[in-house]
Amino acid sequence: MHWIDLYWLVMPTFAPDRLPLGIMNWLCLSGVGCLFLAGVLWNARRRSLVPLGDPRLNESLAFENF
Repeated sequence: MHWIDLYWLVMPTFAPDRLPLGIMNWLCLSGVGCLFLAGVLWNARRRSLVPLGDPRLNESLAFENF
């Protein structure tokens, strides 16, 4: 509830003739999202998605489901 109160005090009031969120809010949100996506992709490139040390890897790759 405290965070809602702080948001209510800090954010400007709603005006019907303009958008409630400014361009800086959208730019900051997209910037943080891009940083998160870059971190995920950077970590995914460094690690293998296939378990290379698995002793049953060849058996599982040859499996066919009917």
